[in-house]
Amino acid sequence: MSEQPRDDRHPGLTPVSPARGAEHDRDATAYVALLDHGAQCEACRSTPALCPEGQHLADALRAVRRDTRVVICCRCDQAIKPGEPYERHVHDRGTGAPLVNYSHRDGCPETATHPKPGR
Repeated sequence: MSEQPRDDRHPGLTPVSPARGAEHDRDATAYVALLDHGAQCEACRSTPALCPEGQHLADALRAVRRDTRVVICCRCDQAIKPGEPYERHVHDRGTGAPLVNYSHRDGCPETATHPKPGR
């Protein structure tokens, strides 16, 4: 069994799903780094604005999320690659924001090993 890549500063952080992989790992690492900083920085906790280091971490998180957006198919749990056609399904809920799911438009790829039953 291969070892998952880890961040030295946050050794317990590993990707949640193989479909998300390294993109999700970078996003989670940037998020946890910002949370860690916010918990330790008096300036960030006591004022509405972030300190320069906190702002730098927040900007880095925004950049990671902008550059590595991964859309996961709700039918097969595989990543929908950039440029690959997909459908967006919006489910209105009585309270809160709507639920948005995505699926492969032309069917799930042959490599999907576990399509969810009934889909």
